[in-house]
Amino acid sequence: ERSFMTHLGCIGDLKGEHIILPQLLRQRDAPNSFVHFAGYFNIPGFWDGQLERKLEEIRRADATSKTKSTISLVPQHDATNKWDGGIIALLKY
Repeated sequence: ERSFMTHLGCIGDLKGEHIILPQLLRQRDAPNSFVHFAGYFNIPGFWDGQLERKLEEIRRADATSKTKSTISLVPQHDATNKWDGGIIALLKY
């Protein structure tokens, strides 16, 4: 058994729109890249399509690039106990 305690600090204000993917994706010159998102349930600004739009952007960039991305997502615990926020829609990426 393990547990975590998180102080949201600025994470509580983070939104999907704050992630500037074009600059990050242009830096890729390896055949593979790894993109990791952690704490989904701790970041309400990623819920309800916010992060999904960024994942779509990554996949579109992969389609026009030699680089293919592996995307991982660690949801963490949902303190609201709703276990939703649109996370099911992210599984296709």
